[in-house]
Amino acid sequence: MSPVITKSRYINGVQCPAFLWLEINTPEKIPEPNAPTLHRMEEGTKVGEFATKLYSEGITVPTKDFNENLAQTQILLKKRKPLFEPGFKFSTPDGDTYARIDLLVPAGKDRWDILEVKSGTKVKPINVHDVAFQKYVCEKSGLKI
Repeated sequence: MSPVITKSRYINGVQCPAFLWLEINTPEKIPEPNAPTLHRMEEGTKVGEFATKLYSEGITVPTKDFNENLAQTQILLKKRKPLFEPGFKFSTPDGDTYARIDLLVPAGKDRWDILEVKSGTKVKPINVHDVAFQKYVCEKSGLKI
């Protein structure tokens, strides 16, 4: 069975191909996140929650279940409202590719803008890879960005 390439895995692979190999082939060897990493993750969650206040008409897509997230995303896209955490997937003979978007905002009649929510003050090169991967998955899924 081919591995699912998620946004996180893609970013890990860009930063360290060996880590991606470990993540796919021997995930049990990857240590649990340390305290500073957990703190950064918590801060990122807080920033994401703040973003929901900027788009109060937005809808948060359920994220607990992978398949439910994908199904609800397709239903909610028809409402043409900002969506928090929508998920997109496309399949190839080599495997599935999946991305969850921080914020998807309607743009024009039939297009969408991807907004990436970060707690930093500068755009880092890895952030460009992050959004590029999201755009790639969205467009391969049939969404116009």
